[in-house]
Amino acid sequence: FFNALVSPDDDSPARMMDVLHDKKTMNRLLAVTKLINADLEKIASYLLTKVWRAKEIFDQEGVSDPGHAIPGHRMARLMSLFLCGDVSQVDEILPVIQRVVA
Repeated sequence: FFNALVSPDDDSPARMMDVLHDKKTMNRLLAVTKLINADLEKIASYLLTKVWRAKEIFDQEGVSDPGHAIPGHRMARLMSLFLCGDVSQVDEILPVIQRVVA
């Protein structure tokens, strides 16, 4: 992980993503971060929780590439799942997405 940060190569982004999604490794890193700064650990923990949640949603929805989320309705579905935990807000989110991409 640190090699990918310090000395990046073509495979570094993939390795960093693998480590980022490895909960065991990241929990160890969070434990070390907490020793250094408890507030920073809280922020990092919150962000990692959101990243892991997004990954779970993408996996469940079959999104393995950013291009798979491009259609507006699909993007609204993903946002609703992420924000609300269900698809109840797709109709509310879709017009916002359409205004942004128009």
